Amino acid sequence: MGSALEAAGYREGDDDDFVGARLRRFYDGDIYTVPYCDIGDYARDDGTHLILGRGDIYMQYTNGTNSENPDRCRCEDCGSRMDEGDSYYVSGSGISVCESCYCDSYFTCSIIDEVFHVDTMVASPDGYSISRRATERYSSGVFYCDGTQLWYPTSNFDYVTLADGDTYVQSYADEHAFLCEFSEEWFDNDECCELDDGRVFAWEATRNLTQQFWDWKDGAVEIGRIDHPQQLELDLALAA
Repeated sequence: MGSALEAAGYREGDDDDFVGARLRRFYDGDIYTVPYCDIGDYARDDGTHLILGRGDIYMQYTNGTNSENPDRCRCEDCGSRMDEGDSYYVSGSGISVCESCYCDSYFTCSIIDEVFHVDTMVASPDGYSISRRATERYSSGVFYCDGTQLWYPTSNFDYVTLADGDTYVQSYADEHAFLCEFSEEWFDNDECCELDDGRVFAWEATRNLTQQFWDWKDGAVEIGRIDHPQQLELDLALAA
């Protein structure tokens, strides 16, 4: 082979003889497809060719690229390449992302211990991160407080359901609601009435009582309502 090359006019050279030599440019936006070069460790990209000599494109790998590990996966968020071992799996959506994207844009749901994008996070108290999926599929594990407008894990917070169907976390109910002592239902504080003996009730709750209750301040004063099957309602003028 040596004799054949010499006969064809080739001669032995050194690194300096190849400075400025051009190679075809193959670039996929992240790595270059290049041959292994016995001489000339680096090349530069002039936009059309790769020029041997000084540059930042390494030419000494034997895998056909300028990257030590060309089989690295890509971040499915930003598109950058990354080593498989450096990727982060997003269990909530089944994708892999780089560390930077993971730290900036993802969280682990406190309820179901899966990773989701921050766009799916619902409002919750400090120290908890709750995903929208948890509120939709794991209703037994979370509840929504109509007072604070936050989602809470049922394993860490108590709650009450008001007579009108709203739900309050217990700490909010303690300040903004009360328990009617006649119906044993919770009502907002603006519906609270109090008897002389200190008992509290909601007027709304008395409408469905099956027997009267009384305030004895000045004799027997009816403050309840009787709902009886045989009760008749008379016009006020006729009743007088």
